Amino acid sequence: MNRIEEEKREVEIWQRTDLKREMSSEDMQKIVKSGITRCSKDSGCLSRKISGEDACLCIRSLFPSEEHYGLYLEMRGWYLTQLAEKVAIATIGEKDD
Repeated sequence: MNRIEEEKREVEIWQRTDLKREMSSEDMQKIVKSGITRCSKDSGCLSRKISGEDACLCIRSLFPSEEHYGLYLEMRGWYLTQLAEKVAIATIGEKDD
């Protein structure tokens, strides 16, 4: 099996895995707070070229399944919104209710 076929097979397995595969809540919280670093288009990452930036080995090595990655994206968006709100309140003043 060549590298391209192997990469595609690994992505398919990762995409079929569900949330039953464990990832600790502490690990998820750390990643949500810190964010992730993706390989760049110019990095020469073969996995990214074959599988795209949302399924490359860099992502698959952090998240045990595509569902975990989707959950991360939702939680990260919420976290950044909350963080922006706190910064705005600290800068502008009290929150209007």
